[in-house]
Amino acid sequence: MVQQQTNNKSEHPFTPLPDIREQIDRYIINYASSRNVTHDPPNTEFSTCTAYITCYNKDNKFIGHLIFYDSDVVPVNEYFNPPPHSAIINYHISRFNDVINILRNEELIFLHLNLNTLDGEISANGNVK
Repeated sequence: MVQQQTNNKSEHPFTPLPDIREQIDRYIINYASSRNVTHDPPNTEFSTCTAYITCYNKDNKFIGHLIFYDSDVVPVNEYFNPPPHSAIINYHISRFNDVINILRNEELIFLHLNLNTLDGEISANGNVK
């Protein structure tokens, strides 16, 4: 995944930023496992599982990532790029199947991130494929 400048606070604290709201028309799923070594206790190995879904609109424009973590604490949602911004919406890995089911079974799906509060979601219109 390419690292880009991210923000976790409003760029303009006195001027509300517009929300990101884009229809998800295409997505790519990545599910990875990697080896980690802790320092406490020393040299204890464990595997971490992470997944991310890269989302695109009908014009094949990148609109954001849905990122899944297996850690106890999930990072705050973020956005990056100059306007128009792209969203990073974070979930615990336990929500992965729920999100996949929405993507696979719903007809119209939207990615939404409030740039002022950093609340994010994917939403569907209720029409199944």
